[in-house]
Amino acid sequence: MNYFLRIFGVVLLMSSFALAQSGDSEETLLEQAKALEKEQSQSEINPLITSFPVEAVTHPLFIGVDDVTVPSYVGDLASNWLQAFVGAEVWGAAYDVDNNKVYFNDGATLYEWLVGDTIVNLLGTITDTSGATYTMVALAFYDDVLYGTRNGAPEGVHVINTTTLVATMFIDYVDADYDFGGLSVDPNTGNFYGTNDDSTPFGTGLYLINPDGTGTLIAAYPDAQTDIDGLAVSDDGFAYLVIDQAGSIYVYDFVGGTYVTPLTNPWVSSEVFCGGAWIYEAGSGGAAFPEVLYYSFNEAGFDSTKNDADPGRGFDWAQVMGALTLVADAGQCGDALMGAGGSSATDYVNTGWITDIGTSDWTISLWLSNLVDVTNIHYLFGDNTAGSFRCFYNGVAPVGGIILRGPSITEVPVTGVQPGPTVVHFVYDSSVPEISAYVNGVFQIAIAQAAPLDINGTAPFKIGGYSSSSGLEAGGLLDEFRFYDRALDAAEVLATWNACPVPVELTSFTASVNDNDVTLSWETATEVNNSGFEIERKSEVGVYDKIGFVPGFGTTTEHRAYSFSDVNLLPGNYTYRLKQIDYNGSFEYSDPVEVDIVIPDVYSLHQNYPNPFNPSTKITFTLAANAQVTLKVFDILGQEVITLINQDITAGVHTYDFDASGFNSGVYFYRIEANAIDGTNFTNVKKMILLK
Repeated sequence: MNYFLRIFGVVLLMSSFALAQSGDSEETLLEQAKALEKEQSQSEINPLITSFPVEAVTHPLFIGVDDVTVPSYVGDLASNWLQAFVGAEVWGAAYDVDNNKVYFNDGATLYEWLVGDTIVNLLGTITDTSGATYTMVALAFYDDVLYGTRNGAPEGVHVINTTTLVATMFIDYVDADYDFGGLSVDPNTGNFYGTNDDSTPFGTGLYLINPDGTGTLIAAYPDAQTDIDGLAVSDDGFAYLVIDQAGSIYVYDFVGGTYVTPLTNPWVSSEVFCGGAWIYEAGSGGAAFPEVLYYSFNEAGFDSTKNDADPGRGFDWAQVMGALTLVADAGQCGDALMGAGGSSATDYVNTGWITDIGTSDWTISLWLSNLVDVTNIHYLFGDNTAGSFRCFYNGVAPVGGIILRGPSITEVPVTGVQPGPTVVHFVYDSSVPEISAYVNGVFQIAIAQAAPLDINGTAPFKIGGYSSSSGLEAGGLLDEFRFYDRALDAAEVLATWNACPVPVELTSFTASVNDNDVTLSWETATEVNNSGFEIERKSEVGVYDKIGFVPGFGTTTEHRAYSFSDVNLLPGNYTYRLKQIDYNGSFEYSDPVEVDIVIPDVYSLHQNYPNPFNPSTKITFTLAANAQVTLKVFDILGQEVITLINQDITAGVHTYDFDASGFNSGVYFYRIEANAIDGTNFTNVKKMILLK
């Protein structure tokens, strides 16, 4: 298209849609205009798509552009490209590892490509909650949830329900600050990353997208690039930044903190949008979540602390013994464990876990602060038996540092820890064997071990102490103690050392109405310490009241779905919210959802359900106005056997439970008579069958 005509089209579309921000480039405006044009005109289409069988494991980078004549490809790290399919536009892409498929979109139209197969399926049109077409410019997938991002109002990361294709806001951007055209989720950590094309106020580049809608700059764009729309974060610590024209695919190394040798993309033309996704084998990703021990110590004032590891070992609730205390708002992610400087014989956290790591890999991380005693030896953790696995500071430890020791362990000294706050990781890789140490996510030292370690204890593992030696000093703070049964890689360490877990990550909360009944549905991506959800409701002029409780799953990294039904409501407007409650009593409210229960405009008598029935069934009827109602049951001979209702009833939908336990099997009839206050009369009869 002629460039002048393309920009002129942008200006025309902008007149009806407030898209421009001070930092938007001409390319960004063109993208916004195309997205708006697609949103206003798009209908579901199923283009002729030709797909090719490929070996995706050896070619893990999927890329595509918004031109049906240009193939989408999968490529390896030597820029060798294989055609995946041709005949479809690709604006964004995301990989579902569990089902081995790539989601991709053309504006608001969503597709799936079954990786390695010749099948591309049209899934339908993405909409907002009102049913309006909703264009996405990029996609991401993590932990069974599909995400999309928009470059037009409302800008933000949205959750896309893969069944209904309804999109709801998840992370709301500050529109004037960011234009995230590329989107990807780190398969190891669940962190969101985006490519930001707004030059002001923060500059273009690769960003970490924070839950509050702000961004943290990871790296500015290389080679004076101003517009990068495709992004794929791999499971081995790299980000691939894809441009929509011939040139480079830029590769950023999260561990090294720099761009490395780029790939060469297969494009020969310039387009508007492009997408990327990283295809990896099941089991190679997954959140860096502790499997053995995980204590956030967020139970200030109590004498026990929850082990949030999944599945976890030892006590579900570790015992905080002696003079150790849990203090509010003193830790890395909330509360913290505070030392007393006493003997570890009495002052320690009893995990209830007898160390049984054996010869396998492991990782230990912990946050430390206020370590001001530079003279006396203080132990941070260890087995209960003298001479066993342990960690301490002062003594033979480096000045201002800590040291890890144990039977057959070549000791691991770590510097730059005191006084803190500092996060330390010890990572044991049995295949070398060696123990590596990281401080605040940065590699410091690797100590080779003479032989594979074999760590097994005879008594419960202690935190804040070791054996009967002096434990954590008085006023010293320890938080976020995590024990994994695997060796974290450098990318996982970097991504998680300063990451505070969201106790419950709520990905959706919706309400649907069926007559006088409301069904609430919500989903979580992860849960930590989740006791459950109180369901609260308020009417149009009322206050929130608790109407129910649904138990949570405690701690889990798996996707969970919940529902709750609120039935037989009177007509009116209702607002619902969830009160998510932790085991320690802390809570957080969800955003509210509203529904309207409307007065029906007709009279009706519904067929009972179930039918046939034994022994009970439900009879539903609707009233268009307040009325005096009788509801009676008759046998096959026409003789009345029971009067169910004889009273004044308000307009609306009503359901009556009929228990026929005292009746014989057979055919019965139920008859309604309604004499409304507006003079309307309604009568109807239906048949039901009781089978015993």
